[in-house]
Amino acid sequence: MATRQSLFRAARAQHGQDLLGDLSNPRIDGIKALEKACYLRLGATARQNGETQTAMNAIAAVRELERGEARSDEASDEFSHVLWSQREHSLAIQLVEEMLGSAARSGEKNKGRQAVLLSRIVSSSSLCPTIVSSCPRLNNGPNHPAS
Repeated sequence: MATRQSLFRAARAQHGQDLLGDLSNPRIDGIKALEKACYLRLGATARQNGETQTAMNAIAAVRELERGEARSDEASDEFSHVLWSQREHSLAIQLVEEMLGSAARSGEKNKGRQAVLLSRIVSSSSLCPTIVSSCPRLNNGPNHPAS
């Protein structure tokens, strides 16, 4: 994995030499996307193996790659899973709530994503009922964005 990441960084550096400022091109964007996918896979595997610090480091690397851009759904999802595995349940639920609000604001195209995020919050209620009971989105009744 380290070899792949090193190759991605070298390729980005090589192709970025001729660019002015913070300009980008499709090749560099593709390399960044592959590098982010590699880090996300590393983070998920590390989390599943109980190596939460390695998972957090992978998420930090993805966040660094996304600096100046909108945060990707994949990185936010993995970050919430890492928080949950570190027993930071309230922070994990808060992050999922933020993602749910963002998906609701983006409109009709994200109804499936809203449903998935809402189900994650609801499934958390059996594990952490006191945290979830204070979740405003679950207490909005018929005006809830997923309704």
